[in-house]
Amino acid sequence: MISKIAIIGFGLYGRSIYDLLDKENLSTIGIISSHEIEENFNRISYSDLHEIQAVLITKPTKDIPEIITRLIGIKYSGIIVNFAKGITSQGLVSHLISRNKLNQQYVFMAAAAFANDIKKGSNVYFCISTGNSILYEDVVSIFSNRVQFDKYNNTDMAELVSALKNVYSIYMGIKSSEEISATDQVNHLMTCIKELKMIITELQCDRELLFTGAGIGDLILSGTNFQSRNFLQGYSFGKSNGRTKADRILVEGENTLSFIEEVMPRNILKKMTVMNYLKSLYKGHSLSESPSERRRVITYGTFDLFHHGHLELLRRARNRGDYLIVGLSTDEFNLIKGKQSVQTYEMRKQNLLALNFVDEVLPECSWNQKENDIISNNIDLFVIGSDWKGKFDHLEEFCQVEYLTRTEGISTTLLKKIQGYN
Repeated sequence: MISKIAIIGFGLYGRSIYDLLDKENLSTIGIISSHEIEENFNRISYSDLHEIQAVLITKPTKDIPEIITRLIGIKYSGIIVNFAKGITSQGLVSHLISRNKLNQQYVFMAAAAFANDIKKGSNVYFCISTGNSILYEDVVSIFSNRVQFDKYNNTDMAELVSALKNVYSIYMGIKSSEEISATDQVNHLMTCIKELKMIITELQCDRELLFTGAGIGDLILSGTNFQSRNFLQGYSFGKSNGRTKADRILVEGENTLSFIEEVMPRNILKKMTVMNYLKSLYKGHSLSESPSERRRVITYGTFDLFHHGHLELLRRARNRGDYLIVGLSTDEFNLIKGKQSVQTYEMRKQNLLALNFVDEVLPECSWNQKENDIISNNIDLFVIGSDWKGKFDHLEEFCQVEYLTRTEGISTTLLKKIQGYN
């Protein structure tokens, strides 16, 4: 029986999931969030998850790889429930889970429901996708009677259909921006449903998936309503003739289009009018630069009590390429290294992301993850401070390595001493 859970991400959707929990039978509901939360909620950190039996991930798709890395870093062994409907830059979340041998812990959940409606008291019909029947029963047990469930065994297909729903909702938003009639709106929606059926048939998936919380109902809801961020982004994009700023939602849609191109035969792709329309639209407006066209740089550190020495190192690193990724030591990894940062991981991460020359932050959870980070992120150059000179020469097998001279007269150790933290 599950009695101790945690929610990772506590925005509007995370709060709506909280409202659906069977709180009388749960002794612990921890919240991991980078945002301020009210005192009546139980804020915890990743280091507290060892006693937690299930984590519910309600953050956007783009954050999932980082979350999985952090869970692996603390050797989390409980149930992992993912609510994010999208495809990451590394592919399906279920594939990322599989590569890290977490299959027996993984559950995907999707529903045709808006967070605002859940907050107002609406009941919800969830599709729970897992190949493990024991996990299904465990996850069902943590929710109140406001929730009903369908079980589906193929997490890959459930995730894909949910991601496709997002893309089709973008398309419906674009078409609705043309002030079409209600009849034309239904015609476009039927085209999306037929295309979805075509994909499911080709991939030999059980069509019953279309009639779960992850299927047609979700598409109809999200493809016709301004509460849907996908629909709204498509509408805004259409109204501005592609001049609106590319939101992460549009870029995640591009991930889905790329994935479909990889798995579908060309003769079928030619028949998919919506996909081809979106493909030409994305290509014409260059919503995201191809990683192969950018020189990608990575560096690592704790970056506690951020100072001008950090700033100079990161600026120089970014000047050596077009895209800078920072591997930021987690609080748990810092303890392994024998030191404790003054600022939390989330505070340090926000400091870095506030800089216009830091493009991405990923968690550093162990000494030996650098090779995998370099390969999976297509890194061209690894840079680090000169005090590490010679220590990372072995990485030259995977990319260029450069040691940058440190800024004299300033360090976090010095600042800690001056400010009385030591």
